[in-house]
Amino acid sequence: KAMKKLKKVTFGANVKVIGNAAFSNCKKLNKINFKNVTTIGNNAFSGCGKLENFYLPSKAITLGDSVFNNCGSIKAFTVAADNTAYKSENGHLIEKNSGVLVRGANNDTVPTGVTEIALAAFRRSTITSLHIPVSVTKIGNYVIDDSSITEIKYEGTETDWNTIDKTQYWNLGKTDVTILFSQALPSDSKVLIVYFSRAGENYGVGNIAKGNTEI
Repeated sequence: KAMKKLKKVTFGANVKVIGNAAFSNCKKLNKINFKNVTTIGNNAFSGCGKLENFYLPSKAITLGDSVFNNCGSIKAFTVAADNTAYKSENGHLIEKNSGVLVRGANNDTVPTGVTEIALAAFRRSTITSLHIPVSVTKIGNYVIDDSSITEIKYEGTETDWNTIDKTQYWNLGKTDVTILFSQALPSDSKVLIVYFSRAGENYGVGNIAKGNTEI
């Protein structure tokens, strides 16, 4: 009962592992702080419907299956730039080496380069449409189950869509979704960044893509 009322949790420096389903269905949990955790188990935060933002530090490089299942309120993931396993793009949590979108956030565009959308990645999401790039070659089951998504805008052709590795359960719970083909992805707007060193000795100019949460 006490766990169900939990709103915030901070892990000490000696905690390295968050076990399977450790905080599953803690429906009021909305703030999690940790620094030295390296491993997060299966379904660790599944059903944490109040969780809106999640920061993944550099040492957290092993995530189990469905860690954020049913976390439909997440607005954005932020990942430490020196995390070797994961990154955030458009707020989504993405595995670097494989290009798998592990869990979607409150953004309607899957970034170009993502190769797979994982099991239930947008389950209970509150977005209403989802842009999917032609780089995606696999879509997991229940990916939009119990979400507000009514429309999928796919960058490729209908033929391309049909070659994507997916089962009949990919849209289970949302079988009435409309799929539009040959839809251009939204353009990435850029934010101009100007930075100066101490005493103005050096300066530089750079661009950060919209939705990028790594610096």
